[in-house]
Amino acid sequence: MKWIKKCLGASMAIAMLAAVAPVAQSAGFPSHAVHIVVPYPPGGSADILGRILAQKLQERMGQPFIVENKPGGGSIVGARSVVTAPADGYTLLLGTVSSNAMTPAVNPNARYDPVKDFTPVARVASMPFVLLVRPSLGIKSLSGLIALAKSKPGKLTYSSAGIGTSNHLAGVLLDSQAGIKMTHIPYRGSAPAMNALLSGQVDVMFDLVTTAVPHIKAGTVTALAVSGAKRSAYLPELPTLMEQGLPDYQVTAWFGLFGPAGVPGPVAASLNKEIGIILQEPDVRTQFDKLGITPEPESMAKFAAFVRAESARWTKIVKHSNIAVGG
Repeated sequence: MKWIKKCLGASMAIAMLAAVAPVAQSAGFPSHAVHIVVPYPPGGSADILGRILAQKLQERMGQPFIVENKPGGGSIVGARSVVTAPADGYTLLLGTVSSNAMTPAVNPNARYDPVKDFTPVARVASMPFVLLVRPSLGIKSLSGLIALAKSKPGKLTYSSAGIGTSNHLAGVLLDSQAGIKMTHIPYRGSAPAMNALLSGQVDVMFDLVTTAVPHIKAGTVTALAVSGAKRSAYLPELPTLMEQGLPDYQVTAWFGLFGPAGVPGPVAASLNKEIGIILQEPDVRTQFDKLGITPEPESMAKFAAFVRAESARWTKIVKHSNIAVGG
């Protein structure tokens, strides 16, 4: 009996230590440098946003937060480097709607699950797209574009940054909800996709509001609608697609911070709390305004639910449209 009691006592002690260990580990977090992986090249919206967060987190948490750009494979390279990292909070992903909802749905070679393989730490921000057409098309409204597309099935073309990217799937969703068929022309990035629209090689494009505004003001493109649930402060006079007869249409380029699956709860909660504070700081809000980005602080539970919903939504859209990389 004494031997059994000793064994039970030892087992209980081990169990208690195991339960306490994550808390003890997180109490001193961070004790050394934290790496934020941006799965895109330097200079883009995700990179700029990641560097703003890294600077502020370093100031608030007292350890270096280092941005690492790991582009490739439509965000797969960077995302997978975080999935396979230790789940201790020291390797994080500045994820987007593409890396953590769209790409895994489109590309079976991604080899990661956007829900099961990550810890959603904090929702950060979002940015809408603008539906643009070349001026020579003579279209001034969404209804005009839909009518033209219906009269010429498959004749209108739209450009994107590549198969499975957010501006590609924004076009796919428009086709689906408006009952039209446009032909997708993929390019290697948003800049060449925009150049194709400016030169008249394609008819339509969804572009991020920040990069679209200069072209709209210059009159080199015609803006028909914004893709978010509400109008953009950058283009307050421009109605949403929802306002113009597509009540279920909503696409935004959203950004969030993720860790590998299994990051200790207290570590993730600490990061979530700090990011929530950072997103309220006046200088951060000013920087976001200049970029056309809307801060979206949110609890971990709500962010996790949002990611699940986005993953399920885009997986359904991709399957319905029979999209695949290389297809």
